[in-house]
Amino acid sequence: IQIEQSNEIIIVNNSLFDSGSYYAIDNRSTDNFELNNSVIKNYSSENGDSDVLISMNSKAQIENIGILNNINFDQILRVPNDEYDIKNSYFINNTDQGGNPFFGANNFVDCIFYNNSFYSSVESSFYGASTIENSLTDFEIPEGMAKRGNIYKRPLFCISDTTFKTVTSNSPLVNSSTSGKNIGSVVVGCESIDATKIYVSNTLGSDDTKIALRQSPYSTFSKAINNYFPGDTMIVMDGTYLERIGSLGTGSDYVIISENGPL
Repeated sequence: IQIEQSNEIIIVNNSLFDSGSYYAIDNRSTDNFELNNSVIKNYSSENGDSDVLISMNSKAQIENIGILNNINFDQILRVPNDEYDIKNSYFINNTDQGGNPFFGANNFVDCIFYNNSFYSSVESSFYGASTIENSLTDFEIPEGMAKRGNIYKRPLFCISDTTFKTVTSNSPLVNSSTSGKNIGSVVVGCESIDATKIYVSNTLGSDDTKIALRQSPYSTFSKAINNYFPGDTMIVMDGTYLERIGSLGTGSDYVIISENGPL
């Protein structure tokens, strides 16, 4: 969608944008634009050093959107310097992004950031006067960006769900939004699980699994380490592992044990 000068109220609601190679939405002028209850997924940029997935050159209302499985965009979301509130939305599995995937003065409230591949540091990825409030992330939010209520935990999506809209009954997203509802508009779709034990098996596992339970382990140490949260235990299942692991960083505290016998 490309929007030129307009005095009309333009509302994009209950829409699905599935697959493309350039802008999904390019709002060039109108201040009367709303993007709600919509999903943008499976876009792959042909010119990753310059392409933008969603561009807002004027004010807009953005709420309850999903940005999922998009590849190689320099910027996922670009807004002007005016403060924007992006509410109750999720950004999941977006990979190979450029240096500033979230560009502008964004205020993210009740959002989910999970399993995205940032090209640069968190500060550079959220370029501008961005803040994150009452949101779940799988990265530590820099002090200057963090506001109240943020959650640094595994979201616990249901394993069989490919839409990332259903979670276990003990997910930290449940009843945790600023209004007391579920963050990201997720719904409970499966029973509670203990996800603090991360299983790894290079013969039975897959790095595409959502939750590394014994019946669905990761296949590599690297994936397990990148998805390790405080309080977790990494359990290595039987096998011979020939994998180079980089530095775990200073201050890292990982618990790694063998399921059967010594490592």
